Amino acid sequence: MPATPVHPLFALPFARLGLPMSALAIGAMAPDVAYVVDAPWWGQHSLIGIFLFSVPVGLVGLWIYQRIVAPALGLADDFTFTPTPRLLRVLAGLTVGAGTHVFVDAFTHYWGWGVAAYPILREGPYGLPAYKLLQYGISVVGVFILLYWARARLHLLGDLRVLGALVGIGTLAVAHAAFVASSFEGLLGVRVFVVRSVATSLVLAAIALVANGVWFRFRPASLRRPSPPRAS
Repeated sequence: MPATPVHPLFALPFARLGLPMSALAIGAMAPDVAYVVDAPWWGQHSLIGIFLFSVPVGLVGLWIYQRIVAPALGLADDFTFTPTPRLLRVLAGLTVGAGTHVFVDAFTHYWGWGVAAYPILREGPYGLPAYKLLQYGISVVGVFILLYWARARLHLLGDLRVLGALVGIGTLAVAHAAFVASSFEGLLGVRVFVVRSVATSLVLAAIALVANGVWFRFRPASLRRPSPPRAS
């Protein structure tokens, strides 16, 4: 699959229709939670999975982001799930976001209907099928686009706490990936190492963001600092 954080790039253009950007972004990442929790068939990347798994998971994720994660990062706003028209737009945003994820994955996975419909996607140089090249290419280009968009916040790397957290996450992710990949040989071992490194990093980063948000909300009054400025 393209790297999970890259998927919102395909969903955010739909914000022009009036759909909340946060709902689109979180909805676009929600289907991959199925891998983390080992969801049953109805939660996998499919049309029924969008409604039975991705949208409910997206609602939970959106609430956690808006109420816990965003305030600690200075990204809090007046986001609400009500009134009803607003909730409908949120649900539509989650659905569209998850739908773009499933659509893109259909052309970047061997089991996708897009790959089945276009056999040429199963061909490629050096035994690497075109759908895999799409998968890797989208991920690499998407990461550079995300870094460009986030350039205004790269100054946070100067914060020793942020830098320490990133180093810790990276170290744990690489160690875990190396342990898992040691059971495989050759190119497969390299692929397992890369995929596990990325996946573990994302899970640990999500946990760190939530933990930071919980600490920000419930920290002792004596340790409280002025709230971080809202991002412009």
